[in-house]
Amino acid sequence: MAAGEQLKRWAAEKMGALLQMPPDSCAPIVENILGYDDASELKAFLADFTEKSAEHKVNRFVEELFAWRAGPSPQPPQRGQQAAGRGGGDSGGGRGGGDRGGAGDREGDRG
Repeated sequence: MAAGEQLKRWAAEKMGALLQMPPDSCAPIVENILGYDDASELKAFLADFTEKSAEHKVNRFVEELFAWRAGPSPQPPQRGQQAAGRGGGDSGGGRGGGDRGGAGDREGDRG
C-alpha cells in the first residue's frame, strides 16, 4: 500500500473515532484535512466539529499528522505506540495514594 493511502486510512480511522463516525464516512473530511499546510489552521478547523472535552485529542491528531507528513517515516503512528506512552507514571501510586496518611486519621475517628 502506498504511503499516501496508509496516511488516508490512518487519518480516517482517527477522525472516525474523534467524530464517532465510521471511518469510511470520513473520506471527504480526510481529503480536506490533508489539504492543510498549517497545523494551527487545521486545529481551528477541527475544533468546530468536536466537543471542547475532545480538544486535546484533536490537537494530538493534528500533531501526529504533521509529524508523519514531515518525517521520513513510511508508516503512520500506530495505536500501540500511543497507548504505551500513556499512564506509565501512575501505576505505582494511583490506587494506594489514599492509604498513606488517611488510614491513621480514620482509625482515630472511630475510637
